[in-house]
Amino acid sequence: EMMRADPQGLLSMLLAAMSEPALPAELKVQRNKADSLAAREYKKAHFWDGTHFWDGRIANTPFFTDKLDKYFKEILEIQEDTAIKELDRILANAVGDEMMYRLVLRKIIHGAIDHHYKWNDAVFIHLYEKFIAPKTYEWMADEEREEIDKHAYFLMGNTSGAAAPEITLPGLDSTPVSLYALKAKYTLLAFWDPTCHHCRETLPQLDSLYRRTWKAKGVRVFSVGVETSATEAEWRSYITEHKLTDWSHVYNSLAAEKELALAGKPYVLTSYDVWYYPAFFLLDKDKHFMARKLSFPQMEKLLTSILKE
Repeated sequence: EMMRADPQGLLSMLLAAMSEPALPAELKVQRNKADSLAAREYKKAHFWDGTHFWDGRIANTPFFTDKLDKYFKEILEIQEDTAIKELDRILANAVGDEMMYRLVLRKIIHGAIDHHYKWNDAVFIHLYEKFIAPKTYEWMADEEREEIDKHAYFLMGNTSGAAAPEITLPGLDSTPVSLYALKAKYTLLAFWDPTCHHCRETLPQLDSLYRRTWKAKGVRVFSVGVETSATEAEWRSYITEHKLTDWSHVYNSLAAEKELALAGKPYVLTSYDVWYYPAFFLLDKDKHFMARKLSFPQMEKLLTSILKE
């Protein structure tokens, strides 16, 4: 009665968030595996009924943190794709309230690090690449960030993901250059824009490390210059000016993207989900992802960790 009279009131919100789904009569008695699966799916589908992740008033209440624990440990499947999709959905709903977002993100990240939740390492790497690596949080202390980074770099150095999409684009001499034709123990894939100030500052630093250390240890650089407002001539001029001659270079022109679109093929940038520059990826010898869209300092720390091993 109270919940009907004041559905947005704090007590109503708390009671709704505390409740767990009651199985319908036909699922209360489970006679076989199919019945058990159906009951589990029902609980999963209705577990968060009445819970609003954007409402920070329920964050940090003991029952709510316990409910998160129960969901992640008992209800959510541990399969990689299913877990990733659901964790992305929950975090997308929680982002509207800083207290809620902080609670949920921390619980998920540290639960994965401590193996409190039984997801595989690919789930943590996805969460790191999407929610930690490209962002900074005022509420996250340096020590906590360092702990998360260290765990991510360790896993990335010992885990290979899906195969990277092929890239075949015109090189410096205008003939097609293939990513998969580049043989290397590790491939550092760099997307950059010749008009991007940060790119123009970062690439010489990358090249310095590459020549001094990385190249001798089996790393090669595959560079994708992305046309936005710059011209192909400016792209070539920058490479020549900064003597980036020991890399494999290709140019992703607007004309090349149009050609792919007409052929019904995905754009290179779409395939890699690149929308800011510079963006760095690390691939293993078989061109499988080890890390995606890291900043240059993050890539430097990751490669330093891997090559030290």
